[in-house]
Amino acid sequence: MIDISLVVYKPRVEELRSTLAGLSVCKSEFRKLYVLVSGDKFDHQLVEKELEVAGLSSTVYLRYDNLGFAGGHNFLLESAFEDQSEGVLIYNPDLVVEPGALTRLWSICRQNGLESLYGPWIKAVDLADPSVEAIDSLGIRWTADGRHLDIAQGEAWKNPVQESVRVVEGLTGACLLVPRHAYQTVRREDGEFFDSWFVAYREDADLGLRCAAHGVKSLSVKMLGFSHMRGVKEGVRTNPLVNMLSVQNRFLMRQKLGRSRPGNYFLANLRDCIVIGACFTIERSSLSGLSTALKLRRGARYKGNAFAGPASD
Repeated sequence: MIDISLVVYKPRVEELRSTLAGLSVCKSEFRKLYVLVSGDKFDHQLVEKELEVAGLSSTVYLRYDNLGFAGGHNFLLESAFEDQSEGVLIYNPDLVVEPGALTRLWSICRQNGLESLYGPWIKAVDLADPSVEAIDSLGIRWTADGRHLDIAQGEAWKNPVQESVRVVEGLTGACLLVPRHAYQTVRREDGEFFDSWFVAYREDADLGLRCAAHGVKSLSVKMLGFSHMRGVKEGVRTNPLVNMLSVQNRFLMRQKLGRSRPGNYFLANLRDCIVIGACFTIERSSLSGLSTALKLRRGARYKGNAFAGPASD
């Protein structure tokens, strides 16, 4: 039986209540919910109260600082596996899971091997018009200019006729099943699961590349049962913090991977130049992210030792 990892930053009551109510319906399908609350004592008390109402078996941690998505889930994964977890499902607060889906996902994982990571097909939820069904993510793919995108995002949703798996270049961190064996392999090779420098955004794409280098496959599971109300849609750049982190992590990844970065070398570097130009003109709020990435370039090169090509300055 799996466990679930949930990172909550300054929880919004209605979203949290909806998330926990959905998990409550499926509580016989997982062992325990591990929750990290970043905020103050009031936030912690709020989460504890909602968990009690939902009747969920849980372990809750309070942090006054914000570890971010990557650091937060690293903390919870370590806690769960130290508590003898067989597998942990990284779960976004804006996900919806249908009864039976967790059991089927874990069964598919066991059938196909505990040495891989698994990510189910995810349907996009539009609260303004629930009749519109689209794809949120079928995994992660890389483009010629060194970007990563969610496979088929925005295309019309089609219910899969038969459940199956296929290898992809990465899996969205919004819903990612991590078996113990796969976790141990990544930790042994890299010292951490997600790269904690990434804080949020692009950390799942980086993970997919590192896993491939270590022989850990990323398997997209063609199945029903998971939906996502995404806060930031692909290609939409309106939040200054999202923009800054996206720029920072793009260049951290460039420095880690060097010539091993997916895509066409010329096109990827051309886009780098375009992004740098934008930081100095129309998106100056992202300059701090670019600056941070440059300051960390030496450490990023060392972190990139799992990859074949030398990272560039």
